[in-house]
Amino acid sequence: MLEHEIKNKVLTIGNRKGQTVYYAYPKSQQYFTASGSMSGGNDDNYEETLLV
Repeated sequence: MLEHEIKNKVLTIGNRKGQTVYYAYPKSQQYFTASGSMSGGNDDNYEETLLV
């Protein structure tokens, strides 16, 4: 499951200097595996593999 936290930062350069920007930062490093889907064949579990 993807878990993010919202962080903020004040921009220091550019047209938006001094404005606050909010962005999503991952709480932990995410690892994805796609077993079998890289083989090029028909993989019946393709959607299921991507969702895991």
